Amino acid sequence: MSSGEVTAFRDMPCDLCGTGDFVRLGKPKASERMKDIIPLPPDISVVRCTNCGFYYTHPMPFWRDEDLQRIYDAAYFPPMTRWWEQVKTQADPRRRLDAIETHANCPTLRFLEVGCGLGYGLEDAVRRGWDACGQDVSSFFAEQVESRLGVRVFVGQLAEAGYPEHSFD
Repeated sequence: MSSGEVTAFRDMPCDLCGTGDFVRLGKPKASERMKDIIPLPPDISVVRCTNCGFYYTHPMPFWRDEDLQRIYDAAYFPPMTRWWEQVKTQADPRRRLDAIETHANCPTLRFLEVGCGLGYGLEDAVRRGWDACGQDVSSFFAEQVESRLGVRVFVGQLAEAGYPEHSFD
């Protein structure tokens, strides 16, 4: 897209099953900060596919890279209380990675965290001895993770990463 273009919002079928039948559930909440970055169309809704039950936004945003960098910058995460910081940085990653270890049909050696944000899941993966990599659309988050953990983070959409099949457990 050229610099004069704006984020596109398109009517899309369900990404899981391909049907276009859905039930509108309500309007997504957007912070004032978000509204300043990307004006949302008045008809945007959170919907549930009537065929498979998948929840998604309709119309679907197709974010420009410039918009993603503005959305996911240093101001994205609000300050945390000590309790919430413990949940976000330790309890949640431990719970998610414990679930992977419990339900995986193979040992976890190579791990990719999609949408790694500030890398709390990656940090726990490294602590477990896993070969961890991240993906995020935010160059700001990627730089933070790489400098703090020394873990590689691909910046961009996952489909653009070009990881060969079976690259990760």
